[in-house]
Amino acid sequence: MNCIRMVIKKHCFKRKNLISFYERLHKISAERVLDVGTGRGQFLLTLFENLASFGSAVGVDVLSFPEWQDGRFAGLPFRFMQMDAEELQFTNNSFDLVAISDSIHHLPEPEKVLAEMTRVLKPDGVFVLREVISDDQNPAQATHTLLHQWCGKVDRAAGTFHNSPYKRAELIKLLRSCGDFKWQTWQVANLLADPFDPVVREEQERLIERTLKRTVDPKLVGEADNLIERITKVGFIHATYFQAIGSRQH
Repeated sequence: MNCIRMVIKKHCFKRKNLISFYERLHKISAERVLDVGTGRGQFLLTLFENLASFGSAVGVDVLSFPEWQDGRFAGLPFRFMQMDAEELQFTNNSFDLVAISDSIHHLPEPEKVLAEMTRVLKPDGVFVLREVISDDQNPAQATHTLLHQWCGKVDRAAGTFHNSPYKRAELIKLLRSCGDFKWQTWQVANLLADPFDPVVREEQERLIERTLKRTVDPKLVGEADNLIERITKVGFIHATYFQAIGSRQH
């Protein structure tokens, strides 16, 4: 049996981390949770499964998703709301934990959203961020970033904001804009994954096919052909995740 090793790079603004991102989550209790840019609600499930204790949660997104009515959420203390994250409809100090995952690059003005999240977070609350980054990539990871950038081009051509993945330093700059937080950060990548895994290849090719239905631009169609060729020749590995957990300095 092949053992998959997670390659972890640890960083902290204040001190060296001694535990992983998920081990840190296991030590956090939160009565009220807010997930911004919740999409289909997957990260809410991650929090529900990993926090030490979990009261209730609200997931907000500028779009609504049919998955919000999915049976996998039946019986769970979740509520989903369509809402502009730049103007969160919650009072100050409403939540014990605020989170945003895989969404920063979809925000035209992320500083405004982070400021709103900070406003609704209790003084002793916890801020959680997870975002894919484009730093220090091997060729197979670069395939993921190129695919991500191409999807962004298709979205922008259709009038939807979709930025390229950030670099680690850019995300740290955004975190510092939140104010006086102590942050623990991690970088995680599964560099031992098979870049030519046929299941992963099929998944990415299906993603390209679905995205192509939203464009007839010959340049973008040509880029899609190049991406499929790259996946075949170079391979595909998920890009590195940047993970951060912050608490206010007292």
